[in-house]
Amino acid sequence: MARLGLDDDDEDKKNSYYNLPENVRRSNILFKMDDYWISIPLSVEYRAVYGLGELMMSTICGKEHLSDGELAMQVAAQMSQVMPLDLMNDGGLMGLIPSVVKPWAEVHENKSWTGLPIYKDTPYNKDMPEWTKAYSSANKHIVGLSAAMNEVSGGDKYTKGNLDFNPSKVEYLLNGYFGGVFNTIDRMTKMAETAAGAREFDPQNFLILNRVLKAGDERTEHRAINNEYYRLQKELETVGKRLRNYEHDTKNGIFDYAEKIDYLNNSPEYAKYEIYRHYRKYINRLQDVMKNVADEQERKALEEELFKIKKEMVDEINGYTKQPNR
Repeated sequence: MARLGLDDDDEDKKNSYYNLPENVRRSNILFKMDDYWISIPLSVEYRAVYGLGELMMSTICGKEHLSDGELAMQVAAQMSQVMPLDLMNDGGLMGLIPSVVKPWAEVHENKSWTGLPIYKDTPYNKDMPEWTKAYSSANKHIVGLSAAMNEVSGGDKYTKGNLDFNPSKVEYLLNGYFGGVFNTIDRMTKMAETAAGAREFDPQNFLILNRVLKAGDERTEHRAINNEYYRLQKELETVGKRLRNYEHDTKNGIFDYAEKIDYLNNSPEYAKYEIYRHYRKYINRLQDVMKNVADEQERKALEEELFKIKKEMVDEINGYTKQPNR
């Protein structure tokens, strides 16, 4: 229902349907309105059935590429929502964690209850001060406090000080333990900042409006393509590793895998691995360059270029029908 009227180019936008978290797509009826989504929340009983329909539509349309086992787990996760104890969602074991410690567990995993990351965690910011890892949607006062404490303890924008805490973690824990009180104060502060022009408009920062209007942000931008890229990367790296092990054992006389090597070399999986390997060198090169880029605008441009290469790779592999001769 929600994808009616959309074209394939829409997935390039951060507000595209498939960049929204799964729990939003499968728990609400969504209607597109300009760059936003009007959401009608569903009750738990309807949510399970509607979510199954959304999962089926996404799979048939080629937007979800799941193995039989993964698809079975997704179906079970939807149906388990009507059970007294939901063990399938939130990564399975998360359902067994007591509510009193769940916010800490989610912070540790850097994964909120919506499935989105809590703070930026990339190969390029591992050694950066914690306040630089906050998304633009984070509370500016907590970010400012973190930056100030980092600076007075010997750090700067690019160096960690002795007092270095992650503001996004703190904000998430405050929301988790003080719920409505902190959440209301936080949103009212962000509403005032938006009105003053100090913050971009985001419906998630507005009381009441955040319940009915959904939109993407930094965390959802390019999410669909990145998720599919990492899925293919894991799958095809396994194919490459298997082939290398076959060749190693055959070459060293440990075991003769000649027949399996021949079969794998002529399989669709290997053809897709060749496509992946072709793009991997460009992706790795860009990622190495990004590690040494300090300018935010330059990094953003490189991220866009990286996304385009990933999208081209994903489209070519998923659109593969005949074994290419590379």
